[in-house]
Amino acid sequence: MLVAAGDGSTCVRRTGNRMSCWGRHQVLGNAATVDTATPTLVSGISKVVDIALGGSFACELDANLRAYCWGTAGYGQTGDGSTVTLARDYPVRVAGLTWMGSDGASTHVVAGTYHACSMVVAGGSYASAMCWGHNDKGQIGDGTTTDAWSATLVPAIAGKVVTIAAGGSHSCALLSDSTIKCWGLNTDGELGSGPSATANSSTPVAVAGLGPALDVTAGDTHTCALLKDRTVWCWGSNDSGQLGAKTNTISRVPVAVTWK
Repeated sequence: MLVAAGDGSTCVRRTGNRMSCWGRHQVLGNAATVDTATPTLVSGISKVVDIALGGSFACELDANLRAYCWGTAGYGQTGDGSTVTLARDYPVRVAGLTWMGSDGASTHVVAGTYHACSMVVAGGSYASAMCWGHNDKGQIGDGTTTDAWSATLVPAIAGKVVTIAAGGSHSCALLSDSTIKCWGLNTDGELGSGPSATANSSTPVAVAGLGPALDVTAGDTHTCALLKDRTVWCWGSNDSGQLGAKTNTISRVPVAVTWK
């Protein structure tokens, strides 16, 4: 069973690999017009293998390695290639997820507030990252700040991706050399690119001073990594102590989580 939580919504993969959602009506995927507290089946999808929730939109991967999204679409976050900004009431297939002639060979999907990213099989040992949706902070990673209405390759890390993460308006990838690179919003140091770094980046930048990593995850305005030595390091916004460093001070470089 898989479960994902977004902004006011929750979805789960059920027995039989169907998908049910509840909360905001936009993520229910069945043309609902009112919010619900009751799990409701998403229409037209089956064989679900991965799910992700953003801000009033949802995505899933099926057993055929195809990605589908639905919900609000004002910035292209459903990724179906259409610039029509009306919400997608039912799942629509993400356009452009191709690599090496393979049609929609996605292996993992993540979602931020208004953008999403997928790992795409690159024909070798590792994957590439492709993103779509809002790009005002460079969170798509293609070197522009233009919204992407279909899946767009993050060229700087093509064929090097182990896993990906999406924050509110930033994205990160763990790479085959055990480093982490991030892109997008950096107002609160979400990219971890240096103690004086404040500029957003529309291309991946290395997280500064981080040891070999095993995993990466992203919150709204902060990011954390699990390292090979089994320590956890975080960077970015820290107004609620989310970096786990016994302070409420923002950090633009990784700081170790301090355990009791």
